[in-house]
This record gives sequence, structure tokens and C-alpha cells, in this order.
Amino acid sequence: MDAIIPPSPRINIDPQRRAWGIMLLAFATFCSICLVSGIGIIYFLFQSTLPLDATMQVSRGSASILGQESIRSNGSVSNNDQLSTDPISQATLLLSDSLNDRQLVASITLRGGTSFSVLRTARPRFQWTNGQYVVELRDFKGEINVFVPKKLARDLTLSVLTPAGDLIYFRSGGQYILRASDNRVQVVNQDGEVILKPSDVDVGKSVPANSQGMINYASNPQDVAISQAYTNLLSDRIFQDDLQSASNVVATGLRFSKDWFCNDNSNPPGKAIPDTVDGLTVLRLVRDGDATSHGETFCLRSWSGNGLNVESFKYLSLRSTFRINYQSLSTCGQDGSECPLMLRVDYRDIHENLRTWIHGFYAIVDPNRNFPLQCNSCLQVHEQVNDNAWFTYDSGNLLNLLTSPDQLADQVPVSLIDVRLYSSGHQYDVDISDIAMVASLNPNP
Repeated sequence: MDAIIPPSPRINIDPQRRAWGIMLLAFATFCSICLVSGIGIIYFLFQSTLPLDATMQVSRGSASILGQESIRSNGSVSNNDQLSTDPISQATLLLSDSLNDRQLVASITLRGGTSFSVLRTARPRFQWTNGQYVVELRDFKGEINVFVPKKLARDLTLSVLTPAGDLIYFRSGGQYILRASDNRVQVVNQDGEVILKPSDVDVGKSVPANSQGMINYASNPQDVAISQAYTNLLSDRIFQDDLQSASNVVATGLRFSKDWFCNDNSNPPGKAIPDTVDGLTVLRLVRDGDATSHGETFCLRSWSGNGLNVESFKYLSLRSTFRINYQSLSTCGQDGSECPLMLRVDYRDIHENLRTWIHGFYAIVDPNRNFPLQCNSCLQVHEQVNDNAWFTYDSGNLLNLLTSPDQLADQVPVSLIDVRLYSSGHQYDVDISDIAMVASLNPNP
């Protein structure tokens, strides 16, 4: 006989308890959704970021963005792009804030044979939040010049990491020179605040203004040696600060700072005007008006009496950052003496003879005009750069140049009389953002 299995007892759930359970579960789900949504909204409103506008201008030769063809003029840069220049090229990475009238955040010039990766650039998504600008570079090798405006709309975190893991961290606006190789890392603080931290050290060392910090891998890779950097003989402050204090047209023979004097006697006249270009404060030398006659607009830094004595220095270099926007003459004119930008140094030698060094730059070449590329009194051939792109020039040690085999050793400079920058030709338009005569007691700084 089959066993009779009694039916399972029926569990009766109180409908009221069931309703409360469903309500509590729904409420918990609702709270979870609100929490996640709230966190997401807060993050979106206060923590989310957008990349900065990043453009690379090539001023000489060509530059490379990994995965793209070589760039000879301008190129757009994105996060995680790797940038590089060959040994004879130069390019400038301009980082700007598109939501704040394209304010310049940083300008980074890649000298020849330089490479790094742009890990990240960022700004807050919304203008009303108080987040920082962030710029992170890594795998840096070569030499870069870094300029950060002193008055930014937000705080800035800018860091550069070398392949060896050494970290360079910028704390304020200013001008800096960075060099990294297999042997050393060097940071020159021209004006600003920067920290250099070796890879195996927890705390970095601050490099004061007008000083340089160096990590020497051969001697002590965990130490930062601080020493005096170059001395700028032209001024006790950077050129940008001189320009920011000027507001008027200065081609009338008036000083625009305690150090610089500008003038123009051409007809029609040219002008020297403080201006803002690409977020940089610049001195603009311009002459238009369909001029077809020779003109010259100049700015001069001079020393009275016997000039500025430079006998004790072993290194003397003229540096300038500029952009040629336009020139009407091909190269430097029919005599090689009308470049859209020319740099000139007047000095006295040990016999107190007055001597001159001149070097010119041009952007436009008319193949139908065979104009000379060097003036009669110039020691070097003028240099061609790309138009509408920033270029940083470094003369190298002028003491070596002026005592080359073609010159006599007794022609070495003993005192500087003046340093002049000028535009020459018919029509021209040039922006100068920096000029400095740097000197050092070390022949190989």
C-alpha cells in the first residue's frame, strides 16, 4: 500500500507585512539610485575635466606627433600623444584655456633632439568651479623652455617626469629651462618656483629663482645640487615684466621701461607696441602703410660711460624668443642687411676699439631673387625660420665666436656698449616675447 504524504502546510504571509517589505526594498533601491546619481552629478559638476587646447607650432624643420605624419607648420595635440623634434628642428607646444578667452596656460618649446609624452592636460568642465589646471608630461629627454604666465585664472599643477623617474614640479608662473639626458637632469629657474625630486627620494628640493638644480647620475643620483644660474645682463627682471608695465606706443623715442628705449625715424614710420599674442605679452615691431622705402624700427638697451664690463665672464650668450608674422622683402633684402628681425651687440675689445656683432632672421624667400644671406659686417649667415611660429634663438658662447680663427684673440669683448633688436626693410611685422644676454663664470654652464 502506498504511503500517503500529507500536504505541506501552507504558509500564509500577512499582506500588510508583504507590502511593507516591498516598500522597504523599493525605498532602499531608490536610495541607492539617488546616492549613485548624486555622486555622479557631484563628480560631473565639480570634478569632471576637459582637456586644454593644445597646438604645436613648428618654427624650424619638422616635428613629430606619434601616429601622425611629420608636421612642418601647426598640429593639434591630444592627451597621450608623444612629441619629438629632430636635432635641427624646433617646435613650441601652446596650451590654452578655450573657455577663458583662450588664456595661455603654458608655452613649452622643444629644442632640437627633444621628446616627451603628453600624459594629460586638463581644466574643470565648468567655468564656475575652482579646480586647477593640470599638465603632466613624462618620458622627457632633451631640452625644453617652459613659460607659465604669472597671472592665471586658476592654480596650476605642471609636472615633468624623466625616464629615470626624476620629477620636476612647477609651483608658480615664470620661465624655466629643463635638460634631461642619460647623464644628468638640469633645471634652470630664471624666474619662478620649481621643485626637482630624484626618483628614489620622497621629498624634492626647491630650486630658487636665478639658480639651477642638477642631478648627476654618475656622482649622486639621489641628490640635487643647487648652484647659481646665469646672470641676465640686460635687466634684473624678465622681459615679460618690462612689457607688462608698458601701455603706450613707444616708437616716439620714449622709454617703455627703465632698461629699454625704442625709436623709429622712417617715413612712413614704424611702431614698437606692447601687445598680447597667443597669451604672451610681446613687443611688436611693425611697419605697414604700403611702404616701399627702407625703414628701421629699433629698441635699445645701452650702458653709459665705458659700458658694462664683462671681462670676468667665461660664457656670454644672447637669447631671444620671437615670431615673424610678415615681411615684404625676400630674405634680408638686396644687401643682406634688411632682415625682419636683427640682433646687434656693440662692444669694446681690450684695445678699446668699438666692434659690432650682427645676426639676422627671415621667413620668406622669393626664388626669383638671389639676395645674399649674410650682410657684409656679419660673422654668420642669417637664419631662416617659419613664419607665424615662435622661435627661440641661442647664440651660444659669443666669446668663442668672436675669437674664432677668423678673428684675433684680442678682439674678445671687454665691455658691452649696447644691445639692439630691430626690424629692417620695407614692411614688416614681428613679435618679440623675450630677450636676454646671459653670462656665467663657467665656460660650460
